[in-house]
Amino acid sequence: MRHVATGFAGVLGMLVMYGVLAGPVDARLVTDHRNPSVGGGAFELAASPTFEHQLQLAASQTISCETRNASAGADPVLHIIAGGNASGSVAELARDDDSAGNLNARVSFRAPTAGTYLLLMRAAGTGAGGAADVYCDGRNVGPASNVGGAFQRFQRLRRNEVVLAVPLPGASRTFVLYGFDPAGRIISRYPATAGEWAGFGAVATPDLNVMIGSMRDKRQRVVRLMRNDALLPGHDDDGDKLGNELEAAIGTCSRLTGLAGEWDCSRTIDPRDTDGDGLTDADEFI
Repeated sequence: MRHVATGFAGVLGMLVMYGVLAGPVDARLVTDHRNPSVGGGAFELAASPTFEHQLQLAASQTISCETRNASAGADPVLHIIAGGNASGSVAELARDDDSAGNLNARVSFRAPTAGTYLLLMRAAGTGAGGAADVYCDGRNVGPASNVGGAFQRFQRLRRNEVVLAVPLPGASRTFVLYGFDPAGRIISRYPATAGEWAGFGAVATPDLNVMIGSMRDKRQRVVRLMRNDALLPGHDDDGDKLGNELEAAIGTCSRLTGLAGEWDCSRTIDPRDTDGDGLTDADEFI
């Protein structure tokens, strides 16, 4: 495992407030309800790329984008958000799923002001990936583009919990962490910072669907997604920046009592370094 260059404490300090902005409805986000996160924990997601395309629009210009020639099993969804490389809380301006027939999507949008907007194509959910062409006003802007993304559902998120994504060895470092409300509206977009991590804290909604995507190559890459409860009062007994719930899930010690998997934590000299190798649990896990 690798050490984040900024240090894990620095990562926590750099996370920004997470907010919700109004946007349109009428698209879906299929989530895996068999494995929702309800507390601190970690997941390894095989993330396939999504497709992003910047739209340069004049004030009052109308544009129509759609997917065509979707591969078997692919179910693409299109979104338009404000800003060409928005980071943090975002304003979704339009989205669609299935209006173009045969699971293809079509979205039309009139720009309120001149500027850059971002078109995103993703899979409707787990198992709905593949490829599709993306056309805007009849021009193919994304031939055979990837319909992808890896998804995780979070329930009962508490204010000041942190959701953090870190690429594992061999993974692309150009990923983006997206947040969706339960209706499928994009409410956040966090590109990986310095190719090391992407994350957010202080959520404004207790139920959130998260997607990892937008990698430059078309191969699946494993990204570790964690829900860290360390900033909640009384949730970091050993002060190593990993919450007690997260440590219980990954099998490290947060105190010198109890078990971490099959390991007796009373045999650990310092709970911040469960295996005693001189590296903190946080440095080994991130």
